Amino acid sequence: MYLDFVGGKTFYGFLALHRDKLFSDEQFACLYCADNGRNSVAPSLLAVALLLQAHDKVSDEEAVARSQFDMRWKVALGIGMEERPFVKSTLQLFRSQLILNDKARELFLVSLEEARRCGFLKRGKKKLVVDTTHIFGRGRVQDTYPAYSGIGGWD
Repeated sequence: MYLDFVGGKTFYGFLALHRDKLFSDEQFACLYCADNGRNSVAPSLLAVALLLQAHDKVSDEEAVARSQFDMRWKVALGIGMEERPFVKSTLQLFRSQLILNDKARELFLVSLEEARRCGFLKRGKKKLVVDTTHIFGRGRVQDTYPAYSGIGGWD
């Protein structure tokens, strides 16, 4: 509805027009248990959000804010103006699953390459910072991660 306002030749317009070709929820099925409920946020939407985050070079918190209030992000994500599609922890969990699951990571990298091929992402090294405090911080339960015991800096 707002594609003309955002601009069809912008990165946001490109995602609005091509997000279904870049990502499908089926591509990320290996991240989820097929018989244990269903996802509250479509993984394809989160994948687009990660592309937007990389393009705009914003933090997880800013990515959430932009998904809630920035018209360009809403158009690219394909959501209504009143929608608030995800929270920070959902985005962080999805990113961590991409990192830990090689197959899903490969799918995401293929999509990144397509965006680069179209000229929307520049080549070069990307720096990724992942806040794992909620997983590895002082709030952890000691016996939850027995495989990680003895790693320095956690005690």
